Amino acid sequence: MNTTGFEMSLPYVINRLYWILHHRINKIFSASAINISMDQFFVLIFLWQKDGKNQQELAELTQKDKASISRIIDLLEKKQLLKRLPDPGDRRNKLVFLSEKGKDFQEKCVVNGMKSRAIAEKNITKKDLQVTMKTLQQMIINLKEGQVNEV
Repeated sequence: MNTTGFEMSLPYVINRLYWILHHRINKIFSASAINISMDQFFVLIFLWQKDGKNQQELAELTQKDKASISRIIDLLEKKQLLKRLPDPGDRRNKLVFLSEKGKDFQEKCVVNGMKSRAIAEKNITKKDLQVTMKTLQQMIINLKEGQVNEV
């Protein structure tokens, strides 16, 4: 790999990391007979943290547009891992809840998801990971708050 130029730019490296991680998680899940994608895994993670979110919340948390999150939820519903129920506060909306199968699926998914994380974090100190996370979080804040004409 060329160590100069665009291949060493932050956007390229972050994008490359995302796609390699995405591929690795999907491969580990497939090898463990877990029939979900990384995108579906992310939706489940947020529901395992707090069940009963609406589609808009899940779209924001997973950084997906409405059509993509709807497709992901449809697929998870077909796999009987979650269900949509009317929102008692607003009958026009539906809330997404884990099914019993979705709740039971958590341990197997998390254990296998952590395998890819362990591979990614191999030979990296805890301190380096903390600095990296802090730096990336600050960059997210900067980009969310920044003005287009700031530079």
